Amino acid sequence: MLIYGLLSLLGLVVIIHLIWFMIFKRTFTPVLMYHRVTGDTKKDDVRFIIHKGKRLDLDSMKVSPTNFDAQMAYLKKKGYQTLDLKKDFHKPKTVYITFDDGYEDNYLFAFNSLKKYGLKATFFITSELAIKGLFMPIDSNDKRVENRLLTTNQIREMSEANMQIGSHTLTHPWLTHEGVNIEDEIIKSKRELEEIIGKEVTTFAYPGGLYNDEVLEIVSKHYDVAVTTSLGESFRKKDETPYTIERETISSTDSLLMFKLKVWGVMKFIRKHPLIGLLKKVIKWLLRK
Repeated sequence: MLIYGLLSLLGLVVIIHLIWFMIFKRTFTPVLMYHRVTGDTKKDDVRFIIHKGKRLDLDSMKVSPTNFDAQMAYLKKKGYQTLDLKKDFHKPKTVYITFDDGYEDNYLFAFNSLKKYGLKATFFITSELAIKGLFMPIDSNDKRVENRLLTTNQIREMSEANMQIGSHTLTHPWLTHEGVNIEDEIIKSKRELEEIIGKEVTTFAYPGGLYNDEVLEIVSKHYDVAVTTSLGESFRKKDETPYTIERETISSTDSLLMFKLKVWGVMKFIRKHPLIGLLKKVIKWLLRK
């Protein structure tokens, strides 16, 4: 009975903290991370890769055009504003929409929905691959037209339509690996994109969300803001560096309810709250009994 009493107490504490989190949202401004908006799927023999030591379903990175449109419609209906990413990005009733890699389907599908609802997004472009008409490394065995990257004309058009263009390096290497010319990847990509859009590029996204102190130092000298994926198991403070901004991944399996939970911060709370982690361990222990 003692164990169940403690479990109930833990649950009560978590609920209290969730209410506090939802009301004040002192540690959370949603920065959403997309990769692709398309109904295309890969064949099984090229669909799965090993990514940062884990098996990754590449189709999980795709949101259907119908689902994306519904997500944008929800943001518009609820009165969320979408802004360019800047150092002081914590704003009330704001959602930041970001895209990594720079696939052409971002232009063909996502761009249309964003314009339809009067929303903005930040597109992180792998500049050299886009300029040369090459494919992303993960598509080296699947060079279909469906996997093409944005053209320079499409990038320019999106920028002229008030979309923010950011850098995602030249060729999408892991910047923490040996042998990578990190200065070229970080600085030259910025210059290439600025030549295309005729504007300063102030935002950067780390490929794979990976960085180290050397990478951070270079990025901080040339950009105002940089984004990663989700970091660690604890909440980060509002006043921490603008060069490691966390994002919430939006995937192919997310229902509209799941999307709302991510926008509200509920999923981050569940993922990072220490009491939730303890509760999971207790439940696993009970199930083994």
